[in-house]
Amino acid sequence: RTISPFLVAKSLTDALGTGYKLKKMPSGDLLLELKDNGQLSKLSTILSVGETPISITPHRSLNSVRGVISEADFVCLTEEEILEGLRDQNVTNVHRIKIRKDDKEIPTKHIVLTFNSSTLPDSIEAGYLKINVRHYIPNPRRCFNCQRYGHGSQSCRGHKTCAKCASKDHASENCEGAAVHCANCDGDHPAYSRSCPSWKAEKEIITMKTKQNITFKEARQLYHAKNTFTFSTKTNFADVARRGGAPRSTPAPAQASSTAPVAGPPTPQAGTAKAALPTPSQGVPAHGSTSRRTSPRRGRPDTNTSAASRSSSTSSEVMDTTTTPPALQRRTGSLERKKDRTPVTGPEQ
Repeated sequence: RTISPFLVAKSLTDALGTGYKLKKMPSGDLLLELKDNGQLSKLSTILSVGETPISITPHRSLNSVRGVISEADFVCLTEEEILEGLRDQNVTNVHRIKIRKDDKEIPTKHIVLTFNSSTLPDSIEAGYLKINVRHYIPNPRRCFNCQRYGHGSQSCRGHKTCAKCASKDHASENCEGAAVHCANCDGDHPAYSRSCPSWKAEKEIITMKTKQNITFKEARQLYHAKNTFTFSTKTNFADVARRGGAPRSTPAPAQASSTAPVAGPPTPQAGTAKAALPTPSQGVPAHGSTSRRTSPRRGRPDTNTSAASRSSSTSSEVMDTTTTPPALQRRTGSLERKKDRTPVTGPEQ
């Protein structure tokens, strides 16, 4: 029957103290992680929770870790000799990696060590040798019956599938077809190819599980959370790739603005019939007079401007905006002629 989670937590805290971690597994069992050996010794005293008897067993994979070493001086030693020499460093198992050549197994200098610990040591000492220890990342386990990953053929419940063409009508050793097809990713390669995306995904999941010391389910969840994208995100990435990257905004040419202080012509004043000359800091047009640069189409650059004037667009724009339009010059000229015809009288002396 179901036990109250409050009762379980209270029983563990009373017996072990604080600092442990507890979570429920998909099988219904509780996974308990202790902080030190003191809590481990106290754990054996817990026989029941309330009136319900319980059993406590060590986890089959999380309490040990495997590493690989490479040492040429170990080639002449047997696995039993290496285990006996490293037993005091928490080594519980030794397995030498062998390669097959000409139908013969050749021992290598690479050795897989199993440690009775949840953390992998950085190095081990073998007499006068100090050998670095690396994480051992096994290859994905593929079923020879259904070609799926994660289980063996002895526990397989799937259909027999050909590893070469993915057909369910014959076994792999009886395949006579020329075309290859993957049963896992539908690619144009056999199921045992290491270039298969499914094989690479399983390899990365095993790497995460090994280095982070987590379960396969947790590693698989982390992998899918890391590599899952929505369809819209993929579409947007593809659109950007086809466009060659994000579009760059090009600055628009400077135009005259009626609100900017330097955008419009200067306000005509009495006796002002000519345009104001530019200051020395504004520069002088390379060709033509000021009246030639004046045009109703003020947004278009002067085609007679030299390279030197083009390199300073700011000064030319300022010069263009300070030039008096021809229409204003004509009005000002007529005002001057009218003033000449009108007699100016003053108060009588």
